[in-house]
Amino acid sequence: MPRELRRIIFKNSEIQRAFNMMTSGDLPKFTDGEIISFQTAEEDPTKVRIEYQNFNRDDRSTCELSIANLGAVLVNYCLKTHIVLARNAKKTVKIADNMVALQLSIET
Repeated sequence: MPRELRRIIFKNSEIQRAFNMMTSGDLPKFTDGEIISFQTAEEDPTKVRIEYQNFNRDDRSTCELSIANLGAVLVNYCLKTHIVLARNAKKTVKIADNMVALQLSIET
């Protein structure tokens, strides 16, 4: 059976906007800085480490969250910005080369 694969790659600025659109108090807000990089946490592959530069200080900070939470943020962003997602698609988050992608896989 053929499978359709679609990958939506997000810029750091779009991901930052996606986090700031969320209303959940548990998720980080990046209103006081700029996201610099993403990488899978070495000690736990189900988590992502986000590095960001604070506008008010010269230092960089990091935060960790689950890849599932990052996926929820991206899906919410797509819905709010009218990026069409197939409801029945399997959705996974891929992080590679400092880029974040939402991958959709559909069995046809």
